[in-house]
Amino acid sequence: MANHDPFPMRSAEAQALASSVQSEDTDDQNNDGVSSWHKMGTAVSQRLPKMMRRGGDTNKEALVKGKKKTKGRKNKSAAAGEESIYDQDDLDEVQGHSDDEENGDDDNEGGDDFIDTPLRDNTRMLRPEDVADLPRPVGALVLCLQGCFFSTRRVAKRVHRSVYGDTFPWDDFIRTMVLSSTLFVMIGGYWLLRSLKDAVLTALCGVESIPKAKMLSVFVVLGVVAVYNHLLDEKSGFRKEQLFYVFGTFYGILFTGIAYLLNHPTIGLPNQTEDPARILGWVSYCGIESFGSVMVSLFWSFANSNFNLKQAKRSYGVMVATAQLGSILGPTFVNSYGHSLGIPTCYMVGAGCMLTLQLTMWTYVKMFGVVEDAPKA
Repeated sequence: MANHDPFPMRSAEAQALASSVQSEDTDDQNNDGVSSWHKMGTAVSQRLPKMMRRGGDTNKEALVKGKKKTKGRKNKSAAAGEESIYDQDDLDEVQGHSDDEENGDDDNEGGDDFIDTPLRDNTRMLRPEDVADLPRPVGALVLCLQGCFFSTRRVAKRVHRSVYGDTFPWDDFIRTMVLSSTLFVMIGGYWLLRSLKDAVLTALCGVESIPKAKMLSVFVVLGVVAVYNHLLDEKSGFRKEQLFYVFGTFYGILFTGIAYLLNHPTIGLPNQTEDPARILGWVSYCGIESFGSVMVSLFWSFANSNFNLKQAKRSYGVMVATAQLGSILGPTFVNSYGHSLGIPTCYMVGAGCMLTLQLTMWTYVKMFGVVEDAPKA
């Protein structure tokens, strides 16, 4: 302990090591002749500017002047006595001068259109000046509809929170309702047509054809399901939401054609002769049966691929409730307006439901997107 050196950097070994190091700059030697190679600097570079190491000008103004000299040496092509505006800015910054004091009036004259634009009201999408170019009645109507929309949404949010609290987020609720509208239209159109299929088959082919039609519909459904499974395969290139467009268009055209032919004096209902050979009755019956089997399974397949378990627990009850509402309203429409509008018109309403479900599915896809299925190994 007696030989312990409390200052190891001043020991003989340290002096020998320091003497073996070639100093890069002779100005780095201090008054005691000790090199600064072993000292840790507090700046990015350990070497200070020469003007500060010489002990002459040590203030910030001297540093800026040194910068000017350095820039002057680098820019030899500049005219003699010409001073860069950037050097003047550095000097003004050191001296505490601000450009805002000198150019404040100039800045206010130009202005910034984006900054000067007032913020929009989050509860309004359109302002009166946005519809000023429209005719006054049209602009007033647009603003009135906008006010009704936001008022209704505000009330709906209040009711939703009182019923579900924080367990069912508002965004998830809107997503569920948009997808439920597809099921609502689908089930409503199906039950509307289902309440007519027996009556149409009886009027065209006779009541004894109903059992045979039920047996035939089994094979028709199997064939349609086979086509559905083929299109659902990855090799076909169709996504699940695209199958709504394919089958929706097919059944929409089918029921539109049936509605048109039901008005035909020979093929349709005006001909009161019951004949099992009248194909229109069989096509109507099997088309309605296949629609209910394929489209409902397609919907739940799509829902299962886009909702996880937690979302399904709080969303599927709402979907089933909307489906039940559609199953009530469909037959009610036929019972209330079937005699006044006629059976062909009711078929046209059912065909319109086939086309409407495509619109609701397209709206859902545009608003929320779809979950891509993971590729199979």
